[in-house]
Amino acid sequence: MKKTATLIITLVLSVSAVSAVEIAPYYSYNLTQGASVSPEGNMGFLLNLSNDIGTIVRPMDDHSFIGFYSVRYQGPGLKKQEGRRFRERYMNHIFAGRHHWNIGDMTLKSQLSVLLERRRSGTNETWQGGLYNFNRYGGTTSLERELYGVDSVFSLGYHFVQFPNYTDLLAEIRQGADAEDTAGTQNHHSIRMAYSGALDLYSFGLAFNPLFYTRQRVAVDDVQDDGTFYSSTKQRDLIVDASGSRVFFLSDSAIVSPEIELRYKTSNQNYQHFEHATSTTAVEYFDGFFNYIEPSLSSPLSVRLGDGWTYFFNPSLSFRQYLNRVPRDSSGEFLDGKKQYRLLGVHSTGFRKQTGESSSTTLFFTYQHQTSNMEFERYAPYNYAGFSFGLRFQMEY
Repeated sequence: MKKTATLIITLVLSVSAVSAVEIAPYYSYNLTQGASVSPEGNMGFLLNLSNDIGTIVRPMDDHSFIGFYSVRYQGPGLKKQEGRRFRERYMNHIFAGRHHWNIGDMTLKSQLSVLLERRRSGTNETWQGGLYNFNRYGGTTSLERELYGVDSVFSLGYHFVQFPNYTDLLAEIRQGADAEDTAGTQNHHSIRMAYSGALDLYSFGLAFNPLFYTRQRVAVDDVQDDGTFYSSTKQRDLIVDASGSRVFFLSDSAIVSPEIELRYKTSNQNYQHFEHATSTTAVEYFDGFFNYIEPSLSSPLSVRLGDGWTYFFNPSLSFRQYLNRVPRDSSGEFLDGKKQYRLLGVHSTGFRKQTGESSSTTLFFTYQHQTSNMEFERYAPYNYAGFSFGLRFQMEY
């Protein structure tokens, strides 16, 4: 009888423990459809899609676990990245597991994730064969707590980024090398240390992101013993980001939150310019070719119109000044005495309608323009203007 009673009590406690576990599904869906007009005046179909699904499990009051999967597709259209062609397509698969631990007045968050990005530059390129496909593996740990009245977040992350298909095609042509000699040169370790804070209506952040390349060697201005223009030193980059913003309540229904950001990138990588792809002798050498400083300014405005309607306007400008890169004219000649720059503006406006408790529909129009003293645009656009418009449907549960 005692054994039976003990077994019953154990079962009751087990059932009670299981029933105390909180489980909640998570789902987010975002679909954007419309049209994009290129700088040449060609209109194309615009399609962006994201689909996120996950589960939140809380076995105890102070612990919660999140399993997450996301698939995201970005179709042809205007791209913000400098040097990217507008016909490129992106497909991302993201797998993540996250743990939140409440420790007194602090919250410790840890995450492991895998990102698989696939790119297609044209219709003749497969998703698996993209030259710039990459896989990213790693994780992030962050600590949230109030510090001297400021809601603060300290974070540390590490990721390894692998480009499985990348080869230096020009190096293969010039040196007669096979793909194995240049494969993996873009692989790198990425470490990110960041702090962000919020105080009343102000928010600010600072982040340091050093990159350590595993195989990419630094270009030099003299031929080395192996017959190349690359030394034994590996490439090292550092990206520093600083930001600050403030929320202004213009009225009970209008909010504007201007934000300023500053990015600084420095790299020990240089650039050797060859007159022709088959040339084995460099004609120009540029030290610190990838170093730049880039301030950005945005000022999103949101106005509630009533009955679930919201008007928004988000103008943004960014100015990238290269510290050592020399621009080229339309024929490809370097303009000595000048430093390359680019000014990018992306301005969006439209109306958002709350169509349900957890869904909304947005009508948007985006105008994008870029100007630069880089006029050699045979391979990538540097001076252009274009726009896109369409509908966006969002749902989150």
